[in-house]
Amino acid sequence: TAKWTKYLPEFMGIRESVRSSSYRWCVRESGMWGIATATTMSLHRLRMGSKPLIAGHAFFGTFMIVMLPSYYFCYRRREHQENVIEMMMKYNQFGHAQELPDEPPIEQHPF
Repeated sequence: TAKWTKYLPEFMGIRESVRSSSYRWCVRESGMWGIATATTMSLHRLRMGSKPLIAGHAFFGTFMIVMLPSYYFCYRRREHQENVIEMMMKYNQFGHAQELPDEPPIEQHPF
């Protein structure tokens, strides 16, 4: 599993649910974009003369505005890719590895 998940809280099983999720890359990517954008926005607010509390509010607001839609679109994109792969496998008659026929003995193998 990813090393960054050890920093998540164990409260209500948050850490374990993120570790077991196939969408943890989406959490990481959207979180990093949120942090980068929010940091830039709060530094801009401080540079423009806002009070630190207002800059903190701008940080949190920007973080949420960037992270939530970013996660949503990443989640939907990944879900769509998985569905497309499954449909292609069904169309090409690829099954799960457990459903494959037994391998022929070496003596009868054509190659």
